[in-house]
Amino acid sequence: STLTVILVITNAQVYYKKLLSSFVRLLLGIVARVRAQSDQQLRLVACESLKLLEHEYPDYTFVVPKHILSHCESETTFALQGYLCLLAATTSKLVRKVERSRALAGPGEIEEVEETSNHHSNEIRQATLMLLDKLEVLSPAGVVGIP
Repeated sequence: STLTVILVITNAQVYYKKLLSSFVRLLLGIVARVRAQSDQQLRLVACESLKLLEHEYPDYTFVVPKHILSHCESETTFALQGYLCLLAATTSKLVRKVERSRALAGPGEIEEVEETSNHHSNEIRQATLMLLDKLEVLSPAGVVGIP
């Protein structure tokens, strides 16, 4: 959406944190209205906006993959493609975060990092299985957009 692009261009995580937070809450609320026939296009755009924000702000986590996973399981309209792309983006970001924490772990932090990694590995596994199961739903553009 236009507001998403404006927030990214203006470096909103620094200058407009409250506006960015409110906008993300609004998008998450829209995305949560799974299977509503009247706003399929709106949900698709909300997913795309969240995906862009996740990509542009790598240090922030706006969407948790397990929440989007449950939405993917419930969605039955063409908006499923947006949910799947968002799931792929958030899962990819989670994998990078886990890898980075493993690489940066000091000798005393290894157990804690491994525990966190094990916790996230189940979430990553579930998301990957969902993406593989629904791969035929994604258009070629959707597949190319997966990080």
